[in-house]
Amino acid sequence: MASRNDILETLNILVSAYPDKKLPEATLQLYLSSLVDLPADQLRLAAHEHIQVSPWFPRIADLRRIAARETGSADTEQASHDPRTLYAAERDLMAAFARGEDLDEDAWISLIKAYELIGFEECAQRSRQRLAHYRGVVEQEIRDQAIRESGDMGGGELGAAKQTSNLS
Repeated sequence: MASRNDILETLNILVSAYPDKKLPEATLQLYLSSLVDLPADQLRLAAHEHIQVSPWFPRIADLRRIAARETGSADTEQASHDPRTLYAAERDLMAAFARGEDLDEDAWISLIKAYELIGFEECAQRSRQRLAHYRGVVEQEIRDQAIRESGDMGGGELGAAKQTSNLS
C-alpha cells in the first residue's frame, strides 16, 4: 500500500511534468485518500506511464486504471472507499470554493465517480448538482467581469453617456 509520502512523491512528479496544474488542498486530500490502497511502485509506474501518453494531468481514475492494468487486477476500479473520507473530501471542495479558490472540476468528477463506485448514487447526484451550481457561479463571475471591463474601457451606452456629460 502506498504511504502518504509515496503518494505525495508521485504527485510531485506529476506536477513537475504538468507545471500548469495546481493542486488545491481539497484536491490533494482527495488524491491522498483515493490512492492509498494502491501499491506504491504501481502508483509510480502508473504516473510515469501516464506522463508518456497524455498531455493532461491524470485523474484519480486514470492512475487507478493504469495501475490495475500493470498488476493485472480487475478490482482496482471497484476499490472500496470509506464514505466518511468522501464526505470529508466533498466538504473540503466546497470550503475551497467558498474561500475563492478555483473550481477544481477534476476533483469533483473524481468524487462523483468514487460515490458511484460504492453505490452512493444520491451522494453522486448531489455532487453533480453542486458542480453544476459552481460552474454556473463561475460562468456568472466571468460574465460580470466582462461587463465591468467593458464599462471600465468607456465602451457601450454608459461610456457614451459619460462622454456626452463631459462635453456639456
